[in-house]
Amino acid sequence: MDYKPLQKLLISKHYRQADRLTQIYLCQLAGLDEDSKRNWLYFTDIQSLPSEDLATIDMLWRLYSRNKFGFSRQRKIWLSNNCNWEKLWSRIGWKNEGVACRYPDEFMWSIDAPQGHLPLFNQLRGVQVLSALFDHTVWNS
Repeated sequence: MDYKPLQKLLISKHYRQADRLTQIYLCQLAGLDEDSKRNWLYFTDIQSLPSEDLATIDMLWRLYSRNKFGFSRQRKIWLSNNCNWEKLWSRIGWKNEGVACRYPDEFMWSIDAPQGHLPLFNQLRGVQVLSALFDHTVWNS
């Protein structure tokens, strides 16, 4: 997989486009092609994501946000809050006063967003997918 387009978007701080491209990459890595009827992942798709690719995507997000964004940042915040989803949503800015943010306009697409705010990754589809991502073997190495 060629991650230079993602790298360029992150260097340029085009976070909304980088978030969308990240989702496209993850779907491709899970074996969903352009003809697929869905462009999101199920929790059952997560374990098929290659660790090397997932680590690369996370590293790019962390590197070009000065360690502010990335799946590993989100996971660290989640773990530091005793795996409490409601606390995670509030800390990373996916909920405001208990109300889920609406995509895309209520999310922050800048470096001023809270720690762990990006990438969004299935934020509207509940916790199963994110839970599977946080349990992926890539974080064990």
